[in-house]
Amino acid sequence: MDNETLVALRKKYSKTKEAIWKDIAERLETPRRKRASVNLRKISKILKKNPDKIVIVPGKVLGIGTLESKAKIAALNFSEKALVEIKKNGEALSFEDICDAKYKAKDFIIVK
Repeated sequence: MDNETLVALRKKYSKTKEAIWKDIAERLETPRRKRASVNLRKISKILKKNPDKIVIVPGKVLGIGTLESKAKIAALNFSEKALVEIKKNGEALSFEDICDAKYKAKDFIIVK
């Protein structure tokens, strides 16, 4: 993870005062061994309950499972298998992408 990502998240927080941006930045500052590793199966289950949300993973998305619906997923890293599966049914975003866009905190769900 690079420092530019943290700077972008902190700028977004200071601009909007939405706590989600600060929360994501703090989660990304943790040691790598403590960051989230989430399988596509878990993301798919979450999207069944929240189909219009953008999923944020402050860590790595792994390729176990499949996506059953369209999804936008923002994460620090993606495994190769996860990227292939996501591109079939959705979009893989970086944290810079979501900071630059006009999203509100209510558009996201954080998965850990």
